[in-house]
Amino acid sequence: MTIRMRKDNFEAVLRFLPYFQDGSQKFYQVKEGGYSYSQPVQEFLKTLGNNGFIQPFNWTAWQDQAQRLIHSRKALSRANLRTLIMLLTTLVKKENITEGHLMLVIGSGQLLAILNRLQAIYREKWGG
Repeated sequence: MTIRMRKDNFEAVLRFLPYFQDGSQKFYQVKEGGYSYSQPVQEFLKTLGNNGFIQPFNWTAWQDQAQRLIHSRKALSRANLRTLIMLLTTLVKKENITEGHLMLVIGSGQLLAILNRLQAIYREKWGG
């Protein structure tokens, strides 16, 4: 997987960081027969795909590693961009198979940790 990210790709995704930092937001609602994600969450998912943060790779073979990584804040805080893209891809693809998976990732603060790491990489590369 070749990763070529521009500053505007990062900025498009990171504009959602304040939304996910705000604990008073309703990211989803439980409804009969499943879950419904808020409009900003749906826009966030589209933004990930439109800006190269969802990439084709064998994510099912990588799920175990993704689980270990997402449950280790220390490892996550050192993850490189390629690993974060693989993790985001896995989370989004898994949501397509297991409805509500993303809800758990958001509720646990794991998505916020990923976005914070993306912001750190952005700052290392472009400042700010």
